[in-house]
Amino acid sequence: MNKKLFGLILVLALLAPALASAQPVFTQTLAFATKTGFRAVFAWSARQPVSGIVRYGTSPNALTQSVSPFPGGIDTAQMAVAQVQTGQTYYYQVQDLLTGARSPIGSFSATNAYTDWNGNAYTLDLLVQLDFQSLPPEIPHDQALEDIAAGVNVFAERLHDALDGYARLGRVLITDTLLDYPLNLPFIAPVCDPVRSNLADVLVQTSVPFDSHTFGGWAIDDPCVSFYVGRLGQLVVPWEDEHHFGYVATHEMIHYAFNAPDLYLLNSDADCVNPTWDGSIMHNTGGFDGVQWTLTELDRNPVLTPCSHGTQPWSWDVLRERYTQVPLTPVGPIDHGRADLPRGNPDGGALEIWILNRELASSSLTRFTPND
Repeated sequence: MNKKLFGLILVLALLAPALASAQPVFTQTLAFATKTGFRAVFAWSARQPVSGIVRYGTSPNALTQSVSPFPGGIDTAQMAVAQVQTGQTYYYQVQDLLTGARSPIGSFSATNAYTDWNGNAYTLDLLVQLDFQSLPPEIPHDQALEDIAAGVNVFAERLHDALDGYARLGRVLITDTLLDYPLNLPFIAPVCDPVRSNLADVLVQTSVPFDSHTFGGWAIDDPCVSFYVGRLGQLVVPWEDEHHFGYVATHEMIHYAFNAPDLYLLNSDADCVNPTWDGSIMHNTGGFDGVQWTLTELDRNPVLTPCSHGTQPWSWDVLRERYTQVPLTPVGPIDHGRADLPRGNPDGGALEIWILNRELASSSLTRFTPND
């Protein structure tokens, strides 16, 4: 064998352990803003257990702020939540405190809800938490996480249709609580009500006195309040199907993010079943009847969406108070023909679903592909 070639092979053999250890530790990192741009969500996965910390800032050369994961410890996938300033672009890097390994520097814009307008639609990103202590023992929590992800897919389609394409779901991270409530910790300021506090946007659980509920309109402004989707009552255990989850979640989201009222006689003097149209998104009855969805829209006016609103405001007018780019009158007729399928309808093209499945020291962060 050529001496030079033999020497090169020997050098490579000696360097193999060092080269192996130099392989990137982090396999996935992601970051985005939720609420109205004041909350950053970070998540990452690694080839081996790490003790991660996020360093971030408004310049890639000055990552001067940091946030640790909760509940902490060493794991193969972790997440953290931090407050950020709406309107800023942030750069971030995840570091393993055990080895010093660092991920590539990434970036995200602290825009969401009222500010994330791309010229055609608003994009809303969400952190969804499953309270897996609420699950019956026979329901594996990894199955429940996939059920939620499938429901989020339908949720995205219903929301896009309800807003006539002017709003859509973007990045959605779904996680579980394992043996604690890591997302139920309030920010230091402003002071949060500990009974209602949750750092997720959507909390899936049954240990609240409501099957599904949100605490008032424009709650997406509140740093401490999620909306709840229950697994009992409106949703059975396991869920009736992801369609059921999708339209119940859409109903609560329309309260939470768009301040639309309930439109049924139990709660108001309005009565908006609209069986001859396609229903009102804020009416609690309906679903997919084999032909179309009966919860597919926000109400515009007595001509376009005829019903009796009583003293309730028209929800399209209300949402335009904050979502100022949405036009008062759409261009052309309203077409809800895209909602004639239980799933597989347009969702706006921004949907990206991730599942952070937490297992002691062996958690995983994976992209979920909907089955359309």
